[in-house]
Amino acid sequence: IAAQGRFSFLVVQMGNVTTNVSVGLTLRSYSVSPKRDKAYMVAALGHSPLGIWEYDFSQKKLRNIVAAREPSSEFKIIQPINATATNASGSIITYYYLPPRGPTTGKQYPAIIDPYSDQRFQENFQSIANSGAFLVSINRFGLASLDSIDTAYDDTMTVYNELLKNPNVDPKRIYLLGNSRATEPIAQLVDDHPGFWRGVILCSPIAFPQIPNHAKQFPSIFISEGDDDEIERQQGSEILAEEA
Repeated sequence: IAAQGRFSFLVVQMGNVTTNVSVGLTLRSYSVSPKRDKAYMVAALGHSPLGIWEYDFSQKKLRNIVAAREPSSEFKIIQPINATATNASGSIITYYYLPPRGPTTGKQYPAIIDPYSDQRFQENFQSIANSGAFLVSINRFGLASLDSIDTAYDDTMTVYNELLKNPNVDPKRIYLLGNSRATEPIAQLVDDHPGFWRGVILCSPIAFPQIPNHAKQFPSIFISEGDDDEIERQQGSEILAEEA
């Protein structure tokens, strides 16, 4: 049995027969019962909080066994706001954003842009919004898609200019966030416009911005790298740190 990480179906293999089972959920993680007749999933419906779900293979039934709920009274589930922007060529860019929790009129907040895809692990984004920042996700195709990588650079610049029109966004505190292949357009955005970004967050990066010899403005860089990441990624992160 295999789960397709960010997607909403299971691949079930019994003998020589492989079946795609649609469960209509965004999977965070899963496990299989000792008898291998049921799957238990930490998953969410849409933008709802995570719950625990059971799928019975023989009955082909899905049920919620631990209801989703807000983690605590200090944490609020913030509903995403859908938006669009028009780029220089006239194309419509689709994105959504989570506003900071309890925004105050007239106050400016930092903004973090995910320029590549719709991050399906929503608790990450919810945590950012609850901590007091705008979280902006450019999802041209409505979900995470490798098809958007070629337009990520231009899409990000379009949404960046749109954010500058929002009086609640602090133009001096705009960050970029990317995972794996998403770090390619981020590296180029930093190389071309180092003064636009207060910082960048690179998760398991495969591309890195160039550290200039002389620069009056250059963003702070935070790298999240795991021990199981490819050695090339780890070496690239170490080289960047040494150059910085």
